[in-house]
Amino acid sequence: MSKSAQKQIINRLHRIEGQVRGIEKMLNEEEEVQKVLVQLDAIKAGVDSLKRNYVKEHVRSTLYEELESILELI
Repeated sequence: MSKSAQKQIINRLHRIEGQVRGIEKMLNEEEEVQKVLVQLDAIKAGVDSLKRNYVKEHVRSTLYEELESILELI
């Protein structure tokens, strides 16, 4: 995986981490259930997006490495 892709994934993890802390604060402050649920949905969407990007980058880097190996044989 490229350093750029790795950095993007780590940045997304940090955003999700911040959202989780925000929910903890909301719970401690006894926020309305509806507001907490909205934030939980946002975290789920963020994790889903992170998972897609992580798999995409893994496949991309693996294919790139395989292609380089094949080209060396030619």
